[in-house]
Amino acid sequence: MGAAPGTCGSRRSARARCTADPLHGFVVKAGDYQGWFEHAWLERPLGEIFVTVLAAVGVTLSCTAPVQRVFRFAMEPKMEWAFKRDAAELAREREKREGSAAREKVNA
Repeated sequence: MGAAPGTCGSRRSARARCTADPLHGFVVKAGDYQGWFEHAWLERPLGEIFVTVLAAVGVTLSCTAPVQRVFRFAMEPKMEWAFKRDAAELAREREKREGSAAREKVNA
């Protein structure tokens, strides 16, 4: 079975892509703010090759396991706190533990 459209083929590669995409944006914004891209030599062929190789190395490094581990809190946060358990499921579990004989019948 092939990979889904828009994925790199596995969960690990998709996670790497999800880490690299936002991180490279921060680097580009920081470089723009700091004026890294205003040098004339960057517009010559060797400068363009240098920037391309530097970008490829940066994206490759941002896809490594240590970087994914560091940024997991932001890319894959644990969301248990945001979702309550189903009340009916909790009642069924409680009923199994206590047993149906222990229930008191109440006429309303």
